[in-house]
Amino acid sequence: SGDADLEGGHQMERLLTTSSKQRETSARLESTLRVCEESEGVGAGVLEALHGQRQTIGSSLAKVRDADEDLARSGKALRLMERGQMFDTMLKAAAKCLIVFLIIFILWYIATRKT
Repeated sequence: SGDADLEGGHQMERLLTTSSKQRETSARLESTLRVCEESEGVGAGVLEALHGQRQTIGSSLAKVRDADEDLARSGKALRLMERGQMFDTMLKAAAKCLIVFLIIFILWYIATRKT
């Protein structure tokens, strides 16, 4: 009966130890589950932020493309204006040469008519 009591005491001690270990493991698992849930929430927030950033980048890209098209049109307009200015400058130079030629011709004509 003494051996049975000793054996029963060991079994009870092992049972208590096992029960304590189960409670510790359960507590650790619950803690780990809370961390996982928090991580999942953080991950969902990050994904939502990334989605918003993607939309912002897409919108910015569209604006940059529009600006590029506007710059291309502006460049064409400037080139046309430059050509027009060059033509005007050449036309003014030709008119000045013609006026000088006419003045010289008139002076020559007056000078040669008297003689």
